[in-house]
Amino acid sequence: MEIEKIPSAIGNGCDIILKKDGKTLGIIFARVLDLYMAVSDGNKMPRNEYKEIDFDIDDSDGYVYTLFDNLYNDIINCNIMGDKPNKKNKVENHMLHEYNLLVDKDKNINWVSDDGIYEEEDMMKISKLDNSYKLTFIRTDKRRSYGFKSPEGIYIRFSNSGSRYSPFNVVFMRMYQEFNKNDIIERKLK
Repeated sequence: MEIEKIPSAIGNGCDIILKKDGKTLGIIFARVLDLYMAVSDGNKMPRNEYKEIDFDIDDSDGYVYTLFDNLYNDIINCNIMGDKPNKKNKVENHMLHEYNLLVDKDKNINWVSDDGIYEEEDMMKISKLDNSYKLTFIRTDKRRSYGFKSPEGIYIRFSNSGSRYSPFNVVFMRMYQEFNKNDIIERKLK
């Protein structure tokens, strides 16, 4: 896996670019102060045509795998604040709706982009396999009520204010912050 860190356009941290098997995964903190994950396979795609792009992360990817493993386990175990799991990390009643919307019966994490109307938005699914994670980005064939879908890739928004999955967006932000620790990236990923 190739990893690039590019200074963010908003001057706060870096955009993280992961390249593997001819695909690119970007983890970007944008001007609206929300986190985005974007995947591309290098091909242009129609804006309202169904498409799936998989991005695989396995244990040979070192620290990237560790960060996604932490993300997955923290969400499954409701470890929102990053503490060690304990009895307080169970699904609280006030989070039950969001948890059930996010985690399916097979323990896949299904994040529908926070950009707009739930039924129209693209989705990212994180599936845990043996020693790997499969990130499946799904472009729906639904026409959006507003905005546009990029022909360059599939973008998923993790809103930091008003997410339908709040407070689980905090776990994604924590992973992004870990990626931005310069010494960790340089030491562990090269």
